[in-house]
Amino acid sequence: MMKAFPLLFLASLFAASLFAQEGGGPPEAAAGRPGGAPGGMPTSFKRIQVGIASQVDADLEGGASFSTTDMYADFTYGRMIAPGVNAGISFGYGQKNYDFSGSTELSSSDPWQDIRRYELGLSLMWLASPPWSFFVFPGISAYQEAGADFEDSLTAGLVLGSSYRFSENLSLGLGLGWAGQVEEDAEFFPFPIITWQITERLRLENGEGFAATLGPGLGLMYDLSDSWSTGLLGRWSLFRFRLDDEATAPDGVGEDSHYALYAHVDYALSPFSSVNFFAGYQFEGELKLEDRKGQTLAKEAYDDVFVAGLVAELSF
Repeated sequence: MMKAFPLLFLASLFAASLFAQEGGGPPEAAAGRPGGAPGGMPTSFKRIQVGIASQVDADLEGGASFSTTDMYADFTYGRMIAPGVNAGISFGYGQKNYDFSGSTELSSSDPWQDIRRYELGLSLMWLASPPWSFFVFPGISAYQEAGADFEDSLTAGLVLGSSYRFSENLSLGLGLGWAGQVEEDAEFFPFPIITWQITERLRLENGEGFAATLGPGLGLMYDLSDSWSTGLLGRWSLFRFRLDDEATAPDGVGEDSHYALYAHVDYALSPFSSVNFFAGYQFEGELKLEDRKGQTLAKEAYDDVFVAGLVAELSF
């Protein structure tokens, strides 16, 4: 099972998508964006994204239940530093609040509560020639319960890859990542990249998922009009974080993993702003509790559960 460095993985997919769109698009498309210039790639890019999601009560196999509320915000800035070469930086912060009810197999009390996410990523994207693009993303992140040691929560990762534009409708690529996790050995993982405009309105592409974190995805999107679109997104999510020194497992590690299938509706308020509504189910979910050395103390599966949320985005 792939345990990808979340921010970097999804940032790499965004880079490939950007290249696929810019590499062969008409000059007027780039010129019409903020900071755009004829010739293919924008001279600068800024994006602010905020979101909130709520998971209703999920029953644990031991009889207890839990719900979550997830909020995040991130800012991305990119700029052309040479013809065909873009560099950028991304900052992200989020908080996921867990609300447990009853005694779980993980702990007689709440195994964890408020989890915070801090992310910093750099990017370098190179449009080598009209069909080829390359990218590299190094970065660091810290996922921790409020009060946990920040240094012990840090992980690092690196993602690089390439995408080839076969036609105006199809770009395919391959990436390779090196990913660190809290109290787990770093892993190398390959991943595919796809942007396929099947028809004028229907396309298949890699999807980010909520908060641009937590796991890879693949989505089928349909444009209803110039302003409205809808689609389905499936992905796997892994979320590992450091616990505080007063937890059931002091300075230990918590983990929440699941598969998910979402339906979403997107509305473009303008060419540079949008709102995304999504709802779906998470299934095959599992919570895990580990000690400070990463040894499993307990784990507990939870039932399929409904989740819904909202994401707003502004580019300038």
